[in-house]
Amino acid sequence: GVILSHLNLLADAKAISEWFQFSTETRTLCILPLFHNNGQITTLLAPLFSGGSTVVVEGNFSLMVFWSIVESYKANWTSVMASILSILLSLKTKRKDKTLKGILCGGQILTRSVQNEFERKFKVPIYEGYGLTETTSFSCINDYPHEKRNIGSIGKSLPTNEMAILDATGKELGPHIEGEICIRGYNVACGYLGSPEKNKKAFVNGWFHSGDYGKKDEEGYF
Repeated sequence: GVILSHLNLLADAKAISEWFQFSTETRTLCILPLFHNNGQITTLLAPLFSGGSTVVVEGNFSLMVFWSIVESYKANWTSVMASILSILLSLKTKRKDKTLKGILCGGQILTRSVQNEFERKFKVPIYEGYGLTETTSFSCINDYPHEKRNIGSIGKSLPTNEMAILDATGKELGPHIEGEICIRGYNVACGYLGSPEKNKKAFVNGWFHSGDYGKKDEEGYF
């Protein structure tokens, strides 16, 4: 198990809430399971942190009624996996609301073709992000509002954490050089429960080593 505290949860909820300028008028639609921290943080705690609200669907929720739920409850944000966007595109259902302002997407590769087709068809911007359970959900997200996005990237690191591309020796690499994505900050777990050997490899010199590989550009987009 990953060891997370209430401070880790609060740090990431605060960061996401402020990143998207959530307010008391924010109402998210929570369709991801609450046993995972994407649902817990992004569409439950983040809106509540800003004084907003969330709509939590029942366990037998069908994507056939996605747009009807958005319209009925006047939701203006949600968070999904990329596969959900593909399913919504494959259905014959149409968007009915005028409230949904954006969709946060992570956990799977979002292809440019799916993003472009979804935004063209439904007129809702998608904000791609990246994170892990060990970082209490998202560590970086593309810029808000949508005009500032760097399409094709997973965005910049959230204010609550630092991200770097390191080589095998722990040295930080320069722009456009591939290496391991490493994160440190208030939202990062302190370790794995009962796994000292795994902790030695994953938590080194203050950095959490994700095991994922990527690169960043001169402006800090990953």
